[in-house]
Amino acid sequence: MSLLHESVILTALRQTFKKHIIEFENIEPSYKPGLADAYYSTEKGVDGWIELKRIMASAYNNGTIEIPYRPGQYAWLKRHADRGCNVFLFVIICNGPYKGTVFVFDKANIRLEYSKLDFVNRATIKYDYFEPPTSLLLDILNNTA
Repeated sequence: MSLLHESVILTALRQTFKKHIIEFENIEPSYKPGLADAYYSTEKGVDGWIELKRIMASAYNNGTIEIPYRPGQYAWLKRHADRGCNVFLFVIICNGPYKGTVFVFDKANIRLEYSKLDFVNRATIKYDYFEPPTSLLLDILNNTA
């Protein structure tokens, strides 16, 4: 089992952007089925939702990458994206050639599954799990990138 944990992503975002993100809350999964993992609000008055997923090499199936959503999660994300909410999918790669890479997808690019090429090309930003997120990620969360 991999040591790459979703909670580390949230902690890194909270610590790196503490001067810019006014509110950042982990959401209890039992609160409402399908609800995203975290809510954020920035100093620029932008708020949104973040769903975090980890995938292993076993997620690669016949040339596609399947995102391991729990029941109701994908529908919740799409419904909120369609309403114009800021919704992001963060996918941590736990093994293979992209091990330790976090792929971030904006609301226009959230899917149930991706081809390997689409997975790499549709990501809004990619960054190293072991490094602090860059200011470009904050710009993306603020819709200013």
